[in-house]
Amino acid sequence: MNCEDFMSRYPILFHLAAADSWPSIRESGLLSTDEILRRWEVPQVKADVLRSRRRPESVVIDHPAHGRAVLRHQRPLSEARLATALTDGMTVAEWLRMLNSFVFILPVRGKAANAARRLQHADRGRAQASDEDARPGAQCPRPSGGDQHRLHNEASHTP
Repeated sequence: MNCEDFMSRYPILFHLAAADSWPSIRESGLLSTDEILRRWEVPQVKADVLRSRRRPESVVIDHPAHGRAVLRHQRPLSEARLATALTDGMTVAEWLRMLNSFVFILPVRGKAANAARRLQHADRGRAQASDEDARPGAQCPRPSGGDQHRLHNEASHTP
């Protein structure tokens, strides 16, 4: 399915994020962990760890210009199970780096709401579901440098 067909079929998209991240999402758009680490100027050694290792807890990153970003925990991920599932020579660290290069959106409200409830329970009420309204005229993302994972549309926030 191409981007235009996807937007036509699913005009409302959801992205689950920590409530503290909303101001920076509204300002910068939805960004991958990779892009957050780059824009927030996280030192290379720390950034490499955050990209290539499972995060048992969410990590808060503050920047004077960009504000706060929260890299969500990856508690459900089992590195041992993942290692046995990777059959093409890819390592767990490589797979995590790939995972952290994406932005995840849910095109169906029911699934987003269910996931938000699970995350709220896991985060003791600190998570929320925010919606991204892909209005007619919104553009499909096009790979272009560091912005390749940004969703090119205006965000409308529902607390």
